[in-house]
Amino acid sequence: MLGFCVATENIGLTNLFERYLEFKKRSGLRESTLKRYGNYRDALLEPLLEMNSGLDQDVSLASRSLMDLFVEQFEEENSSVNTFNNLLTFLKAVFKYAKRENFIPQDPTEHLSKRTTEKKIVQLFYSK
Repeated sequence: MLGFCVATENIGLTNLFERYLEFKKRSGLRESTLKRYGNYRDALLEPLLEMNSGLDQDVSLASRSLMDLFVEQFEEENSSVNTFNNLLTFLKAVFKYAKRENFIPQDPTEHLSKRTTEKKIVQLFYSK
């Protein structure tokens, strides 16, 4: 049997971020982590809304292609691999939450992956 998901209500991106933070707060997250998540929200919200202002009325307008374009642009502006990966992880968690709560039919971030860094080769020199 095939199933499908229908969004239960239109929710904007700002509201989605707030609901996700409230959900995390209720789940007992530490205050310092909640503050860091709030900073992630602040860093992501404005650039996403600049790309598509309609997201603030209906988050289901977020598509895979929009997320690809956003990540490409965001990656260029954030040279730190750790910062980029932290923001991407948060964004993916928010959209996973949105899908689980039926705010969106599909997660537009599920295909995105973290950046990797080249591992430094450590040479060990031994003396006799």
